[in-house]
Amino acid sequence: MDTYLLALAVVLAGGFFPLLTYRWFTLMKIGYVILTVAGCVLGLYAIAISFQRPDSASFSLQWLNLFSISFSLDAISAFFLVPIFTICPLAVVYSFHYMDKAD
Repeated sequence: MDTYLLALAVVLAGGFFPLLTYRWFTLMKIGYVILTVAGCVLGLYAIAISFQRPDSASFSLQWLNLFSISFSLDAISAFFLVPIFTICPLAVVYSFHYMDKAD
């Protein structure tokens, strides 16, 4: 489950990276593509690990004993995450040259 959460954090960092580097257009483009593809590859790796285990992986976090957030990854959710983690890097690499104009 830690690898899956790391993959989500890397994909999220790929989304915030262009906000921080909007003045350097080439760095923004390359960094966005690299972070998003790396996050999706980590996500596919986490899914491959979860297919080897029959039980579901879970993560739970409480904040001030008021709110609780929990994630679980079982076989059916991993199955539906496979197309997401394969199509997203393909779309990012395909759209790399569409971002050529800095306007």
